[in-house]
Amino acid sequence: MIEFGSENIGMEKGAFLERLEEGEDNKLTVTISLSTNGEVGENIPNYEEDVIKRILEKAKPVYPDKENTYEIYFDNYVMYQVRNESFAAFDEDEARCGNRLIIFEKSKLLDYVKTVVWADEKYFGGYKHYGIYTENQIIDVISQIEPTVKKL
Repeated sequence: MIEFGSENIGMEKGAFLERLEEGEDNKLTVTISLSTNGEVGENIPNYEEDVIKRILEKAKPVYPDKENTYEIYFDNYVMYQVRNESFAAFDEDEARCGNRLIIFEKSKLLDYVKTVVWADEKYFGGYKHYGIYTENQIIDVISQIEPTVKKL
């Protein structure tokens, strides 16, 4: 079973975002599939550059493993954002636990949410920052309630 804050969750290779759905009353569902490798040289795009072709001939493509799909469900959230993984910045000052499903104890997003949310976090029992790191997107969720994770 995969879980937030764990270093060994079966996502060593990564994961793909399959669906992100916002439901009624601030409910959020994120569906991910773990990744699997194809065969060496499989599905090489047609590149004109010989150097790229030679590199890809030795590489294994990475695909979503539809047999290992998980639903991450937030019954309520304060805010969320989706970033293109290619442009995401890493901050050494942030305190985090986990590999690809991360719980932040300290983050710039937690600092920011305090400036844009009217309620005192003590009143609501505090906020947590959850990070879902996929191959192409980084999803950050600020929530007071721990998400549930289940295999589909």
